[in-house]
Amino acid sequence: MHYPDGQEMRLGDRVRCQIGRGAPDGREGVIVCSVETDEYDVDYPREHWSSLGVGVLILFDDFGLVHYVEADEDIRLVARAATHGAD
Repeated sequence: MHYPDGQEMRLGDRVRCQIGRGAPDGREGVIVCSVETDEYDVDYPREHWSSLGVGVLILFDDFGLVHYVEADEDIRLVARAATHGAD
């Protein structure tokens, strides 16, 4: 999956998305699983999440875990992870 600017979504990316109400600047979270790039956070292992087949899992700070099966034009990259700890 890709961000609206064409960059690939990767494990550990810090993102912002307009979901829910009451957060005018959006909600921030971290990509904890990218099925398409076969990257999984140690807390979200491949054997539990690869069955999703497509998409990314984003753990939002105050909203929880959300599975996106296709790119959402509201998801924006805030910062790349320093390293990719794929499992």
